[in-house]
Amino acid sequence: MKKIMRGLMVLVLLVGCMSGCGSSKEDAAEIIDEAIKELKKVESYNTNLKIILDMNMKSGGSTINGLFDADLSLDHLVKEEVAHVKGTMQIETMGVSESDKMEIYAFKEDGKYVQYSKSGEADSWSFEESKQMLAFNSVELLEAMKTADKLETDGSGEVDGKKTNVVEATVDGETIQKALDMMEDDEETASMMSMFSGSDFSEIDFVVKMQFYKDSGLPASLEMDFTSFSEEIMKSMNDSELYGDMDFEMSFEEFKITLTHSNYDKVKAIDVPEKFDVSSDDYSGNYEDGVDNPKGDWNRFEFTYQGKNYKLPLSYSDLEAMGFTVSEDTLKNTTVAAKGSEYWVEATNDKKQTIILSFYNESDSKKKLAECKISSIQIDDDISADIDLELPGGIRLGKTEAELNKAYPEFSNKYTSDVHRSYSYYGDLDKDERLNIEINEEGKISLIIYERQ
Repeated sequence: MKKIMRGLMVLVLLVGCMSGCGSSKEDAAEIIDEAIKELKKVESYNTNLKIILDMNMKSGGSTINGLFDADLSLDHLVKEEVAHVKGTMQIETMGVSESDKMEIYAFKEDGKYVQYSKSGEADSWSFEESKQMLAFNSVELLEAMKTADKLETDGSGEVDGKKTNVVEATVDGETIQKALDMMEDDEETASMMSMFSGSDFSEIDFVVKMQFYKDSGLPASLEMDFTSFSEEIMKSMNDSELYGDMDFEMSFEEFKITLTHSNYDKVKAIDVPEKFDVSSDDYSGNYEDGVDNPKGDWNRFEFTYQGKNYKLPLSYSDLEAMGFTVSEDTLKNTTVAAKGSEYWVEATNDKKQTIILSFYNESDSKKKLAECKISSIQIDDDISADIDLELPGGIRLGKTEAELNKAYPEFSNKYTSDVHRSYSYYGDLDKDERLNIEINEEGKISLIIYERQ
């Protein structure tokens, strides 16, 4: 949840940083000036935040649709510097939909801005320090909008039944690039923005639509439609040196963020809990360190399938011998970029059992899928049920945690949460030797990832 919220804050910050030196229409600037003057008087307000991201990713012959939908409500006591966020997030992909509640308290504690957040029915909270107060309605944002490369009025509108003045701010590609450069000062944000490395933003424009209540002059809404913007970014990334060899296409049906402001000076109090039960990590679980290079048969990187022995890394002929096939279109049209690149593919047998494979290219040139090594194999309860695949020591899907610990008594680390446990085993890191096993609520092995390059 924190990563999603962090991503949202990056987008809002990006818009806030988009200040250029272009001219602006006087009447549009006057509307924003009036809003700034009135907003400085405000003691509290509510913001409704809606996010919709509907996208498709095509790789080889497969297309996967992903949908992210969030509906959040933020109450903010401005002078007290206290905010409370509550709402729901929904993620849908490959026909599976998951919905989760989320909640955040943000305030000043011992002179520092802090945030406590949790999702779902978790009893414990995640803690994070922040450089600024969590707020989606600020004077700073409006001041940044005033200096956009192009600023103009766009008639009248309506928000929550109230008449509004509409202002559009347009930012050009040069300003976007400057904003990204400015954000590199924040280590965590810079890490997230590194995906844009090598991209050309010179032909990209971005439009922010703002509405202001006519009766009070205060901000009514801010709408950021990232759909075309994101399409242009993906095109730029695909043309860049860093991403040019990647065999995938991404398209956006809709990517929109809307902030609607209301209840000015009507939020009277926010009941902040006296004490937060903080989890030991962001995932409301506990890690237990094991040993380096744990001993045991797990590091033979061998397995049996239907009574026959195989060893990682596999060749494509090994996969065929096992009776698994990759779609003809994927096999024909997919290439794996050079210098240690990986490509994840599903393969299916005649029993409709599916395994997930990583094709690894260690050469200095691109290769067809079938020419690469298969460095990793993944099986799980959902797609590989009843598969006759067994690791050394008799470990397979459905075995108990006790049987796992007996076969592999040493591990690199163990993660325990309220709903599942996972074990990790690491060998020679230069060869990316690892085994990951998850235990479900019933105490049985539900997922296995076995890898060696």
